[in-house]
Amino acid sequence: MTDNIPQHVAIIPDGNRRWAKQRGLLALYGHNHGAEIMHHTVKHLIARGIKYLTVWGFSVDNWKRSDAEVNDLLHLLAAWIELGCKWFLKPHYYAGTRHARSPQNYLEQHKR
Repeated sequence: MTDNIPQHVAIIPDGNRRWAKQRGLLALYGHNHGAEIMHHTVKHLIARGIKYLTVWGFSVDNWKRSDAEVNDLLHLLAAWIELGCKWFLKPHYYAGTRHARSPQNYLEQHKR
């Protein structure tokens, strides 16, 4: 039997805040839960031989959230990278932005 594995998978995370709200939790808990799910999903896709993966991680609309939530989201991303998401640090990984107010710039300006 031959696996029909696509070469490229794109993921757009959505609903983390709604998930948390439905459970009476803070938005940050929803974002963290979503990050955990994303981590396991990406590991699975890599193990299955996906060649290209696109994750829409931070949209222009995310900047419209409160400063506290933007700060939490970006620090959550940085924490996952620092915790050793080896797939995130692969040579073929590319973190790009089409927006002048990039997450990278924000994190640099708002170091904890």
